[in-house]
Amino acid sequence: MRYFLALFLLAVTAVFRFGTLNQAEHLNPGPVLGLGFIILFAFLLGGIAQRYRLPMITGYLIAGILVGPDLLRYLSTMDTEQLHLIDELALGIIAITAGGELRLHALRQQRKSLIYIVSLQTVLVFLGALFAFWLIAAVWPEAFAAPHGGKRLAILLFLALACIANSPATAIAVIAETRSAGPLTDRVIGVTVIKDVVVLVFFTLLMALTQISMGNAAVSPLQDVGRLVWVIGGALFIGALAGFAFIGYLKYVREDVEIFVLGITFALSAITTAVHVEFVLACVTAGFLVENFSDYGEHLIRSIERSALPIFVIFFSISGASLDLGALAEFWALAGLIVFVRLFLTHASSWIGSHLAGDPPAVRNYLWTGFIGQAGITLGIAILIRNEFATSFGPYLHTLILSAIVINQLIGPVLFRIGLEKAGELNRKSL
Repeated sequence: MRYFLALFLLAVTAVFRFGTLNQAEHLNPGPVLGLGFIILFAFLLGGIAQRYRLPMITGYLIAGILVGPDLLRYLSTMDTEQLHLIDELALGIIAITAGGELRLHALRQQRKSLIYIVSLQTVLVFLGALFAFWLIAAVWPEAFAAPHGGKRLAILLFLALACIANSPATAIAVIAETRSAGPLTDRVIGVTVIKDVVVLVFFTLLMALTQISMGNAAVSPLQDVGRLVWVIGGALFIGALAGFAFIGYLKYVREDVEIFVLGITFALSAITTAVHVEFVLACVTAGFLVENFSDYGEHLIRSIERSALPIFVIFFSISGASLDLGALAEFWALAGLIVFVRLFLTHASSWIGSHLAGDPPAVRNYLWTGFIGQAGITLGIAILIRNEFATSFGPYLHTLILSAIVINQLIGPVLFRIGLEKAGELNRKSL
């Protein structure tokens, strides 16, 4: 029945969007009606995906792509931009969940594994990708549209750095949906969150060095370091304040927790934007503090999980609608090479790091599947590159990174679910 209902809704959408009634500009559906439709349609496609043993978020992403500005155009580019606040709120709630899944006692037990995996993924993926892209540029000079010298090197460096980044939101969504638990699940959560901070640090440093080398630096290196310290330190401080607010509410009120979480997330979004600190890191910090420094972590996470379905539907469907299929159509061959290089290096570095740490075979063999999806921080990197180097290679590199994200975000959740199933960690968390 879901198949017929989904197809019926899709047909009605196409008629409404392209039919004669929609030729008048004032009858354009707009973001509000578009959001209502995309939530319903994404939920249906998520259910269909689940029937075929695919992650539900794959269905949400596909639904967003179908109704987005590149295909059915039920949501325009302006609509997706206007829905950004809702999208960000969902991301913040997912990040709070990620922080709540980072338990100190578990981190201590797996610290050796986390150190090896994070270090090897950072170093081997970056250097391996840099070398691979240099070879591609040598064999295929037209692949990277920049003159020889500094600009081409900058493109290769930024592209290699983007290969390190993962998507904690995607990993958490698959884990929550499949109720997975075990050493593989724990490693993926820890590594993805830690690497977000690592990528942020390296990106800020690389941005400063590139600006200086190209003579575009508006601030001194010392100011760049200060800005980095504030972006991270300020996020930790604001996130800690939010964590204490959660603890106080859960201790003395404990009613309508979901609404309070939404309110705190909205406040974090507004405050972090105003003071220019990392929003996701602040949310992770809040969840981490509640889980590890109070008795209310389980209550908070369970409250969020009860409302997780609409959160995931909204976040991943809007993310799907925001994916740039035009970029993929333009750079599909090069994007495919980038995705393959990243996948191979992620697999190799994950296996080596896990092997050196003495992890069990299931972790060694399938850990890499949790690091393929890309979203939040990688999109942020692409946007900052586009804006900072707008008169140089910025727009080109932004489009190239987006085209790779489209592929990674579609295959990442599927691979991770397969990895969790092969490792025997599906449905191990009690409801």
